[in-house]
Amino acid sequence: MVVRADGSIVAAGARATEVLSERAGRYRLVEGPPGLLLLERIDGDGSEPSRVLASGEIVAKSTVLDMVSFIGSNGWRGELIVLDGTYVRRLTMDQGALKAVFSDAPSERLGEVMVSLGVITPDQLARVVLGGSTGRRFGEIAIEQGFIDQKQLFEMLQAQAQRTFLAALLVQSGHYTFTLQSEDTDAPMTTMHLPVQGLLLSSVQRIDEMAYFRERIPSGDVRPVMTENATRTTLRESLRPIAMLVDGSRSILDIGRELRLDEFEVTKQVMQLLQLGCVEVKEQPTLTRENVERIVKQLNEILGEVRDTVERHGGPKGAKQVLWTLQTWVMQSEISSFFGNTTLDGDISVDSTLRQLQGARLEKPVEELHRAAHELVSFAMFCASPTLPREAERALSKWVNQRLSRMRL
Repeated sequence: MVVRADGSIVAAGARATEVLSERAGRYRLVEGPPGLLLLERIDGDGSEPSRVLASGEIVAKSTVLDMVSFIGSNGWRGELIVLDGTYVRRLTMDQGALKAVFSDAPSERLGEVMVSLGVITPDQLARVVLGGSTGRRFGEIAIEQGFIDQKQLFEMLQAQAQRTFLAALLVQSGHYTFTLQSEDTDAPMTTMHLPVQGLLLSSVQRIDEMAYFRERIPSGDVRPVMTENATRTTLRESLRPIAMLVDGSRSILDIGRELRLDEFEVTKQVMQLLQLGCVEVKEQPTLTRENVERIVKQLNEILGEVRDTVERHGGPKGAKQVLWTLQTWVMQSEISSFFGNTTLDGDISVDSTLRQLQGARLEKPVEELHRAAHELVSFAMFCASPTLPREAERALSKWVNQRLSRMRL
């Protein structure tokens, strides 16, 4: 974001635009140290706002652990929000206990936790999801359909809370905020009482293990691939599901989504396969025309569909306006070094993009192109959405997300 001399704030980049648009409303400026701005939402309903007691950057493996330990030992009541750049996790704590959790990570959804623990089957999960409706909770429907009972649901909610708690502790980069909520803040729909110190004791070993894994497996984005030695090794049963998906195209996070396992469990098993000599971590793709063409081809397909959808509903004029807005934004952002001199309506030049990447001398050019492509699509959807009927927007968003999931490094 850019703060102008007249005090106005302007979003710079798709991510900043997306974040601000999702939080439209009135805010007040909270005094902070030089170089840091804090904005506090003012809802205008007369309720007392939450107070920010701590906020900062996660810079080490123990940052979140230390923060949770401090909150728990002091018995503070509030919500710790942990952001790793992809997912958001919220831990509600009071009197040294974990009271509720929220996570938008797929593997930490209640249904996924239940499947991973063998309480329900994937088919039963699908039937519960299809039987859902606005205002009805997953557990309520699962009980109604006879897949679990009340006792099992309570145990699964605790298991879900523990998984989310551990995942938050394992975050090694990102940001956190702890807010002291006002007395009239709505209580979570489901609460529990899990002592924080007990959760920390059971989590410390995993944190140390993950730090050890990170020496050979830098992140959940790496893509392990089987070696020739794997064909001569008899794998134990617990490692076979992972081995079946280790093909060099799937990242550790991808494998976790398919097997309904969290990042730690997949990383641990990949590490075991590494130690057996059955897998190796795939290196960062080199800057070749083939790698650039693969990403640009998929990007053109997505942008072309966005353009065609807008044109069907808003006419050529609407499509032209969206394209102009997108082109203007690109020229003012850092990704102009990738796509600045080419048409953004689904006809991006592979050769031009390759030349610009070669001239940029980036440390990880293909990875940067992949990131820029996702950012470009994100802003294109942001520009297109206001011009589309709700159903068309939903259909396009679903189609785009499916295509983005296939855009791999």
